[in-house]
Amino acid sequence: MTEALTRLDHQYGSGHVRPVVVHYLNSVVSGLLAGSYREAVGRELFAAVARLTELAGYMAVDTGQPGLAQRYYIQALRLAQAAGDRGYGGYVLAASMSHLAAQLGNPEEIAQLARAAQEGTRGRVTPRAEAMFYAAEARGHALLGDAAGHAGRGGPRGRGHGPGRGRGGLRGRPGVDSALRPRVSGR
Repeated sequence: MTEALTRLDHQYGSGHVRPVVVHYLNSVVSGLLAGSYREAVGRELFAAVARLTELAGYMAVDTGQPGLAQRYYIQALRLAQAAGDRGYGGYVLAASMSHLAAQLGNPEEIAQLARAAQEGTRGRVTPRAEAMFYAAEARGHALLGDAAGHAGRGGPRGRGHGPGRGRGGLRGRPGVDSALRPRVSGR
């Protein structure tokens, strides 16, 4: 369902699709969350709802509602935690929440959110996801004008990080969303 709603968002825009997502969350998903499930099924449900809730947050950003977006992102983070999906929680922190912080002009928060993603997912995500988290942190330091804040920190293998690419986020570009979403190791 989330993939279909994402396609609709790309085709028609968040202003038209966000009400459908909100209605689905309130009418269908809330009932599912009130149910009783085996642990594995419950975790899968929480993981799916985390993704849909993050999408609602993204749509709120897109429609100029940053406060609402933040609430959705916090809920998505809680749902990812309930699902035991640290990788997706890291994505919400380093991609969604840090992008919102950038839009709101809070570069220090960008770096802090990305660092939290790194610490919470250490050893549990792919190198690509780790790189995204380090890039988000570097973006925060760059916006702060803090070259020393990130220089020398290096990645998990001690490598330095180069400059970021462009000013905007990558979300919505063909193939980028799914490529950047972290996959938990061992799944």
